[in-house]
Amino acid sequence: MAHSIEIVKGPNKFDLMVSLFHGEGMDRQMLDFELKDENGETRTVSVCIWSVEREGMLSIEQWVIKGLTAVGKKFPISYNTRTRKGYYWPEPEDRHNS
Repeated sequence: MAHSIEIVKGPNKFDLMVSLFHGEGMDRQMLDFELKDENGETRTVSVCIWSVEREGMLSIEQWVIKGLTAVGKKFPISYNTRTRKGYYWPEPEDRHNS
């Protein structure tokens, strides 16, 4: 089973759109996602959004989002803009640092 980390608070749909469409490269609005690990500890990660697509043809609130953290690590997530929660799947080499 894939290792994931819970997102307990993230941006709204409007902020996601602005981050995706405004600016170029890493000169975009960074968005904060609050993560909670298996020990219940939380931390905030700033992310530059690179792509957003619906997670299923009929979904209006569930998204597959890809981005890069401020330190250049990939940030693939499944995210719900209604609840502002989701899951982050660290790259295999990053799992011990998550």
